[in-house]
Amino acid sequence: RIFATGSSVEVTSFADGLRGSWYGGSVVESPTARGAVRVRYTGSNTEEEEVSASRLRPQPPEVSLSEWRALACADTALELYFQQGWWDVVVAEVKKTCIAVVAPEYAKRHTVPPSKLRPRWSFDPASRHEPSGGWSLSVGGTSYALAAWREQAAALAAEANAAAEAERAAAAAASRPPEPLSA
Repeated sequence: RIFATGSSVEVTSFADGLRGSWYGGSVVESPTARGAVRVRYTGSNTEEEEVSASRLRPQPPEVSLSEWRALACADTALELYFQQGWWDVVVAEVKKTCIAVVAPEYAKRHTVPPSKLRPRWSFDPASRHEPSGGWSLSVGGTSYALAAWREQAAALAAEANAAAEAERAAAAAASRPPEPLSA
């Protein structure tokens, strides 16, 4: 069983006003007498609910902001932490200190610091025993399993660091006084 009692999970809803959102919880009973899973939500809403396993996924992989920030460009699918849950959004614009995103389901735009965002992960229960743990994400139309994505993110971060270092070196060289001409 993927969702054993005590497992940390996220729960989605198909109800109007909640589509495209994921809320944290833990499994209280699995399976119930009706074959469902009983979860207790985390946060300020600690109610319990019996749900179909199709509405659950394990907690997504923890990734640092520095791992995914370089991948955040226009049209990238992310999740926004809003109203105690994670909501599907798409990047509209990347600014220096914030990112503008749109929730396609609701046509709502939010401009937030990157700390309120995370990659939009997809979970495939059939692949949970693979090195990716069943997790993947899509960036720029390309789907990456977890390990491949981490390699891509590291390569992009290294490129960004090299470009920043080259800019600093050029700025330092431009600010030095010219060498005196010797006779």
